[in-house]
Amino acid sequence: MPSSRIRLYIETLRHIPPRQLFHLGANRLRTLERHRFPGLVHRRIQRAFQHEWQHTSVRKRPKPPTENRSGSTIVPAGKCLEAFLSGQIEILNRTYSFKEGSAWDLADKQQIPALVEETLHYHTFLLELTSTSQTITRTLDEWWHRYPPGKGNAWQPFAVAYRSQNWIRLHALLAESSADNELTGLLSKLEHSLFEHGLYLERYLERHLGGNHLMKNYCALAMLSAFFEGETADRWFKIATEGLQEQLNIQILPDGGHYERSPMYHSLVIEDLLNAADFLRGRDAGWVDDHLQDPISRMATVLAEILHPDGEIPLFNDSVMGQASPSADLLKRCGQSLPLQANEDTVVIFPETGITRVRLGELTLVVDHGRLGPDELMGHVHNDTLSFELSVGNNRFIVDRGVFEYEEGAKRDECRDISSHNTPSVDGKQQAEYWGSFRVARRWHINNSVIRQVQNVWLIQGQWARSRTQSIERTFQMSTERGLTIVDRIFGMGQAQVRIPLHFGPNIEISDIIQSEMGLIKHCWRWQATAGNSTLFGTSTITGDPASFRLKGHGNIESFSSVHWPRFYVEEKIHGIALTAQCQLPLVVMTMLSLHPDFVEEPSLPELFDSGVPTSP
Repeated sequence: MPSSRIRLYIETLRHIPPRQLFHLGANRLRTLERHRFPGLVHRRIQRAFQHEWQHTSVRKRPKPPTENRSGSTIVPAGKCLEAFLSGQIEILNRTYSFKEGSAWDLADKQQIPALVEETLHYHTFLLELTSTSQTITRTLDEWWHRYPPGKGNAWQPFAVAYRSQNWIRLHALLAESSADNELTGLLSKLEHSLFEHGLYLERYLERHLGGNHLMKNYCALAMLSAFFEGETADRWFKIATEGLQEQLNIQILPDGGHYERSPMYHSLVIEDLLNAADFLRGRDAGWVDDHLQDPISRMATVLAEILHPDGEIPLFNDSVMGQASPSADLLKRCGQSLPLQANEDTVVIFPETGITRVRLGELTLVVDHGRLGPDELMGHVHNDTLSFELSVGNNRFIVDRGVFEYEEGAKRDECRDISSHNTPSVDGKQQAEYWGSFRVARRWHINNSVIRQVQNVWLIQGQWARSRTQSIERTFQMSTERGLTIVDRIFGMGQAQVRIPLHFGPNIEISDIIQSEMGLIKHCWRWQATAGNSTLFGTSTITGDPASFRLKGHGNIESFSSVHWPRFYVEEKIHGIALTAQCQLPLVVMTMLSLHPDFVEEPSLPELFDSGVPTSP
C-alpha cells in the first residue's frame, strides 16, 4: 500500500473513538463471514427461526398507519403498474428495463450502480403494486428464491432495515385489501421473512457506522418488536429502545439538528422516527411520549425553518431532493406546517447545527456556518463551510450543486470539492481531505461563527483556516433596504490563487458582466442574473492590502457552464460566475446582491474594511 494511502487511513482512523473502532473490526469479520460463507449465515438464521418462531405471533393491533409515504426513492416508471408489468422500473430517477418477470436480473447481472442495486432491494416499489397481489406474490417469490438470508447486497443491514419497514407497511396494506387464500399465503410468507429480518438485523446492527444507518436499524427493529409479540419481540424492543435513547442523545443536537448536518439525512431520520413512533404506540405509547415525541418535535422545527420558499431543503453536504417524503408531509405528521408565508420577514438561527436562514422581502438566504460534521462520521461531508443558497421569491437563484452519485470516482469527488460550493478557496485548498466515496482524513472545521443584528442589518460571520499563516473570514450582511452583501477577507503571506464562485440555478441567465473603472478601485464588476420576471443585480469588487487599497496582482471575473445535481442521477445545466485573483495576500472581496440596481453601485473604501469581522494577525 502506498505511504500516502497509509497516511489517509491513519488520519481517518485517529478521529474514531475506541468503541467504534472495535465495532469496525467486528463488522469486518462479520462481513467476511457473510461474503465467504453465506450458507453458514443462512443456516444460523434458520436455526434461530426454528427455535424462536414457535413462541412468536403477529400482534393484533388497531388499524395501523398504512398511507403510502414512499417519496420518490424507488417507484415503477410513471408510478404505473402497467410499466412494471411491461418490464420497466424507475430507480433513483432513472428508468431500467428488464425481461418480463425478471426484475431481479438487474441486480444479479450487475447492470446498475451499487446504490441503485441496494435501493432496488428496499422493495419500496411493491407499495405501488398492491392492486394486484399476483404480481407482488410472483416478485417476492422470485426474490426469496434468489436471496436467502445473508446473500449479497440484498442483505446489507441498511437494506434489511429499509425493507423491513416497507414490508410491514405492505403487510398492512394487503391485509386490508382482501382475505382470499392466495393472499393469506403471501401474508404468512411475509411474516416468516420479517421474523428472519429481525433475527438478522439484531445480529448485524451497524454500530461500526452509527449515524443515520444505525438510527434506521433501531427504528426498523422497533417496528418489528411492535409487529410481533413474544419473547423475541420483547428482546428486540429492549435492544431498539435502549439503542434509540442512546443514539438520540448522540445524534440530535441541542438545537434539534441532526449531527451529520445534511438536510436530506435530517429529513430521513425524522421519517424513521415517525414510522417507529407510529408502530410503537401500539405496543407502548408511554415510551413514545416520553422518549420520541420531544426529539421528533425539535427536529421538525429545524426542518420547517431551514426550507426555501419552494418548500424544499437546502443541499448542504450530501443532500438531494426526493429521497425522503416531501417536507410538507413530514411536518404534517409532526403536527406542524410550512412556516414560510408571503411578506413575512424572519431570521432563524440553529447555532449547533450551523445553519441560519434569513428571509427579508423576496430574498431568502440560507447559510452553512457550522462544523463540517461529526469527526467520527464524516462520510457525507462536503467542503461547504460558509457556503450559501439564495432564493428570490420561489426561485432558487444561487444553489449548491448537490450530489450525482455515491460511486467512487470523478463525479463523487467533484460534488464534494470546495469548487462546487459557493465559498472562497485559496490555492484550491480543501476544508476536508476527502478520499474514497465516504472517507475524510484531515479536516479543518470553522473556528468560530457569530450571528448578530446591528440596527436593521443581520450579520453572519465566520472564519476557517488551514494554517497559522492563511485564513478566510466571511461576513454576510442582510437588510431589507440593501439586500445581501458578502465580504470575504483572505489573510496570509505571499502569492496565492483565490477563487470565489457563485453557482446559479437552472434557467438563470447571467448577463451584462461589465468592469467598472470608477474611483480608486479598478477591480470592480457589475452583472445581473435573470429568471422570468425576477432580476438579481450584482457587483463584485476586489481590492488588496488596506494600507494601499491596491491589488498587488491580477483579478478577473469569468462566467462558466456547469451542472446541478438536485436529485441522484439527475443532471441539469447551470451557469455561474467566479471571481479569481492571482495576487499578493491579504485581499478583500465584496459581493453585493440586490433586486434593486441602485443598491449595487461600486462600494466606498470604508465599506470594504468596516464589516464588523475581527481581522487576523
